[in-house]
Amino acid sequence: MSVGAIKAAVEVANPGSFIYVFSDARAKDYHKKNELLQLLQLKQSQVVFVLTGDCGNRTHPGYLAYEEIASTSSGQVFQLDKQQVTEVLKWVESAIQASKVHLLSVDHEEEGEHTWRIPFDPSLKEVTISLSGPGPEIEVRDPLGRVLQTDEGLNVLLNIPDSAKVVAFKPERPGLWAIKVYSSGRHSVRISGISNINFRAGFSMQPSLDLNHTIEWPLQGVPISVVINSTGLQAPGHLDSVELSHSSGKSLLTLPTQLLSNGSTHQLWAGPPFHTPKERFYLKVKGQDHEGNPLLRVSGVSYSGVAPGGLEVILAPEGSKSGTLRIPAAQERDGGLYTCRAVNELGDASAEIQLVVGRECVLGSTHPLPLPLPLPARNLVSVCSTDCNCGTLESQRKLRQV
Repeated sequence: MSVGAIKAAVEVANPGSFIYVFSDARAKDYHKKNELLQLLQLKQSQVVFVLTGDCGNRTHPGYLAYEEIASTSSGQVFQLDKQQVTEVLKWVESAIQASKVHLLSVDHEEEGEHTWRIPFDPSLKEVTISLSGPGPEIEVRDPLGRVLQTDEGLNVLLNIPDSAKVVAFKPERPGLWAIKVYSSGRHSVRISGISNINFRAGFSMQPSLDLNHTIEWPLQGVPISVVINSTGLQAPGHLDSVELSHSSGKSLLTLPTQLLSNGSTHQLWAGPPFHTPKERFYLKVKGQDHEGNPLLRVSGVSYSGVAPGGLEVILAPEGSKSGTLRIPAAQERDGGLYTCRAVNELGDASAEIQLVVGRECVLGSTHPLPLPLPLPARNLVSVCSTDCNCGTLESQRKLRQV
C-alpha cells in the first residue's frame, strides 16, 4: 500500500521536501496515483524510489505508478540489490540540498545516446547528473570542449553498472556545457545544481501580482496564463521565455515573458494566455543573469491540466495555506457560527462551522453545548479557553479529534 503511504508522507512534509521510498515490491494501491500526483504539484516535493524488487513485472500498473510518480516530481526509480542499499544511502545524504535547482528532467522509453547543451551560470556552485537505467554512461564536456575526468573534479557518487550512475562536479566556468548520456534500456536523466537563483510558478485566468492568488495547476479548455516568481535574480537580470517541455525533452510550446513587478528579493513575470496541452509538461524558464550569462531553470514537478469544475469550500481541521482565520487567544465570546465564502470566475460557494469555547477543559468539562445544534456534528469544533491549564500535547491531540 505504498502510494497511500507516500501520500501521507507528502501531506505532513514541508513543501519542497525530499521523499525517499524503499521497497521490494510494486504498489497494490496504484489506483490512488492521481490523487498523489495532484498533491505533488501542490507541495512541489520530489519522490525517489529505491527498489530491491518489482514482483517480476515492470509493465504492471503497480510498477508503472512508481515511474509516473517519479517522473511527475523530478524523482527517479532505482533498481538495485539489497547489498547495494548502503551505497545508495551515502548518495542520498549528499543529494539532499536545501538550495537545489533543476536543470533537466527527461525520460526515455528505449535504449539510446542523448546529448544536451545546458547553460551553467556563475551562481551554480555544484551540478549533479543522475542517470537511472541499465548500462549507464555519462560524459561531461566544459564550454571549451574538454572532457571532465574523475581526476579533474568529476566525483562519482553512485555507480551500479546494471542500473544507475550519479556524478557531481563544480563548474569552473560559465557557458554551454555538453552532457552526453547512454543507457541500454529505458532510462531517466535528472540534472540539478546548487544555486540561489530559482523560481516558482502558478497559473491564473487573469493577471495577478501575487503568486498566492494563483492556482497550482493549469485548467483545461480555457485560456490560462503562467505566473513566475523568480528569486535571487539581480537587476538587470531578466527572464526571456518559458517553455512547456514534454518529459521526453520535446518542446510543446514557448511563451515570451514580461515583467509584472520588481521587488528587492524577487521578480514576478507572466506569459500570454495559452491552452493547456494534453501531455504532462515541465516548465523550462530561460533568461539572463545580471552579468548577461544565459540562465536556465526547470520546474521541480511536471504539470497536467485539470478540468474546471464548480467552486468548492472545504473545511480542513488544520486550516489551509491561504484564507486562514486565526484566533490566537480563544475566549468564550469567540464561540459561534463562522462562515467561509469563496468567490472566483467559476462561481461562489460557502461553508459554515460552529465553534464552541468551553469555560473548562473539554476533556472533563460538563459545559453544555447549545441545543439544538445548528449544524451537523462533523462541523462542530470544541476548544479550551485560554485560561484552561490542561495545556498538554496529549490533550491538544484529543481536542483536535473532538
